[in-house]
Amino acid sequence: MTITIASAQEPIKAFHRDGPVCMLSGMAQEGGDATTWRPGASIPRTNIRWAIYIALFALTFTIFALSPVTDLHDSRYTVLLSECILTRHTTDLKYYSIEALDFSSLPSEPDLVRNDAFYELVKIGGKLLYYYPHGSSMLSLPLVAALRASGQSVVNDTGNYYVVREAQEQHLIAALLMALLACLFLLTGGILLPPSWSLTIALAASLGTQIWSTASRLLWSHTWEVLLLGAVTFELLDAEAKHRPLHMVWLATLVSWMFFVRPTGGIVIAGVTIYILVYYWIACLPYILTGLIWLFAFITYSWFTFGEVVPGYYHNPSFHSSEHFFAALAGNLVSPSRGILVFVPELMFLIYLVVRFWKRVPHRSLATLAIAMCVAHFVVLAADKKWWGGWSYGPRLSTDLVPWFVLLAILGIRAWRDEMKQRRLDSGVDESRVMWRERIEIAVGCLLLVAGIMINAHGALSWSTALWNAEPNIELHPERVWDWRAPQFLAGVTSRKP
Repeated sequence: MTITIASAQEPIKAFHRDGPVCMLSGMAQEGGDATTWRPGASIPRTNIRWAIYIALFALTFTIFALSPVTDLHDSRYTVLLSECILTRHTTDLKYYSIEALDFSSLPSEPDLVRNDAFYELVKIGGKLLYYYPHGSSMLSLPLVAALRASGQSVVNDTGNYYVVREAQEQHLIAALLMALLACLFLLTGGILLPPSWSLTIALAASLGTQIWSTASRLLWSHTWEVLLLGAVTFELLDAEAKHRPLHMVWLATLVSWMFFVRPTGGIVIAGVTIYILVYYWIACLPYILTGLIWLFAFITYSWFTFGEVVPGYYHNPSFHSSEHFFAALAGNLVSPSRGILVFVPELMFLIYLVVRFWKRVPHRSLATLAIAMCVAHFVVLAADKKWWGGWSYGPRLSTDLVPWFVLLAILGIRAWRDEMKQRRLDSGVDESRVMWRERIEIAVGCLLLVAGIMINAHGALSWSTALWNAEPNIELHPERVWDWRAPQFLAGVTSRKP
């Protein structure tokens, strides 16, 4: 048997677009019409590429799973809700025994600024409900079912709930999802960049950002949201780079579930919808119809579960305030314990690349979308009464932006590489100066990246960073996030107290 495969001028793009078939086509000899592959023949490039994905998944999953900090707060009861849906086919948690819980004292709408005891639970219509979005519990159903099949459960045979088991299962699921996200980043980078740069971006985004210090720790609502957004950014870039139609139904499903998982998914829905209406308006009908179907499903679920068109968490009064807008905006950018430029310093190099080489940035419409989404996100955070994110590490509330950062990094590095190549080709340009400039830029980027990895590693590895929130309580003293004498990223490293 002989299989004839068409040649490809760009093997990396072919590999990423259509899977194994195009992976083989990428091996065709450049300039030839076809390459013949016979069963039993070695395919070293394909094997190497698959080995890279497997190695990246294994490495990131191991790092995430072995990192000990699992400080359980907002996501408590996420897996319990999944088990309740699987076994009792309801969202009412009153069938379980939760230690020290007084059902009669629960409110229907908790104060999310103070976060009193059992603030994650509410009493509505005689039902005991998990107050935070149920999207993560829904998406985690297959994984929780697999854990139950292996004998793992957060409740015993008599219905007693064990929070320690909840934390353990959440940690395992989150580590798995974020390892998959690392592979998705690698896949996205390969659309425009060679494997070495794609792998660098995937590792940088996985270890040098809140993916390690927040999203992989537990099933925060950010965890599923960034995975979904990673799939969105891949779909947008892949379609744009390869001049193919968008998978509208798939894209609408992804952004809709982002909203089911976390309210800030609405920002992405607005941005992506505008992008589609501008650039794909002729073919946007399936996207609109699919989105409306999911909206109807969301409203229906909310009505039968919470008795409201939109769940209370999505319009909780704790979220809306403009009293400290500019202080909150600055705090999320540069404060020593919540500023994203402090905890993810490599972003400064990314900003430099995009601004400095903007004229060479490919697919600038996508770059503009990514920048607009980042700006809109920070504006929304600045209008949140609890803009510091409560008991968490660093800029937790900006975790949602990491896939947009990855997209900008791919576009920025591609522009930078194209600029360096052009400079070498230009007559009259000293090539040695180009090489030195390139090396200096790479060195600066690497230094910032190493700093980011160390900072986020500290948040995932040292319990002192979690305990930093308690002395004094960050919920009652949010002004602590401005204290440079005892910033959170140095908790346990320095003995200085707030």
